[in-house]
Amino acid sequence: MKYLFMTFIMLAFISCKKNDAHDSGTQALSNYEYENIEGTDTKKAFRKGPDGNILESGFVRNGKKEGQWIEFFPNTKKRKSITSYVNGKLNGHYFEFNEQDYMVSQAEFKNDVLDGVLIKFKFNSPIEISNLKNGKLNGTKSTFSIYRKIEQEIDYKDDVIHGKMKQYDKEGKLIAEYIFENGKKIGENKIK
Repeated sequence: MKYLFMTFIMLAFISCKKNDAHDSGTQALSNYEYENIEGTDTKKAFRKGPDGNILESGFVRNGKKEGQWIEFFPNTKKRKSITSYVNGKLNGHYFEFNEQDYMVSQAEFKNDVLDGVLIKFKFNSPIEISNLKNGKLNGTKSTFSIYRKIEQEIDYKDDVIHGKMKQYDKEGKLIAEYIFENGKKIGENKIK
């Protein structure tokens, strides 16, 4: 049961993180400076902090974010995130970094919704790999220790545990396996 609760918390975090971290690409871009790109209807956009450092830069077409955007940490020139937009919506790869320039997460978006592989990192090592379709977990979600040892694998279908849940010891050896159907445990196979 505690694993179901932890999974729910992680999903809530992912949903909130996505909504908090970046606008949809269509919010008012009034705090930006623009440079025309000759011969196109696209403009280069910059948002600067009080110290004059660039906080965010990318392209705007028809008043909407377009193409690759890079966000920087204030008072540094270190990147915070790299996102891709099409017609004002998150589409394609998303990369997030911490102030030490370690990757924190990598995701794929389709029309502002997580769709594809989501990877979370700690010290540049993957600690969680999830598969999402239309913003919902679909497929196997794997968690790892910071030593790159598998800890858990859970199968999902439309955000519900459906299939196998496997638990591993600190050496990465399978110790327990459970079978779920539509979120309900229907079987158990303790290995250890």
